[in-house]
Amino acid sequence: MADLGVVKAVIVTFGGTSGISTASVVGTSNPYPMGRGPTTFQATVQTTSTGASAVITGAVTVQVSNDNVGWLPYGTCSATGSGSGSDGFAAVVPWAFSRMVISSLTTGVAATLQARIGM
Repeated sequence: MADLGVVKAVIVTFGGTSGISTASVVGTSNPYPMGRGPTTFQATVQTTSTGASAVITGAVTVQVSNDNVGWLPYGTCSATGSGSGSDGFAAVVPWAFSRMVISSLTTGVAATLQARIGM
């Protein structure tokens, strides 16, 4: 198998063009143009607090589209933790666009969810 080079991770943004890279509420990321070939999707919870009040649970659905209008579900990441915790999957994605939808999020103190796409 040929070496495909270094994986480049992109933090998808939530909230339009404001540059918000983490989310503390449910929402949909901006669409991201996909390259051809292997791709990874990852959701990571992060807290800067400790104890029971810092636990965060998040569910992220990855959606794909060829026209940036009609979106199809592709997979799900569920991340839980106090401090940090991650979930993700790898796939070959022959779609033009992808986005990540935070469908549920229970946050504790100073807690956020970060979504990444790696190609």
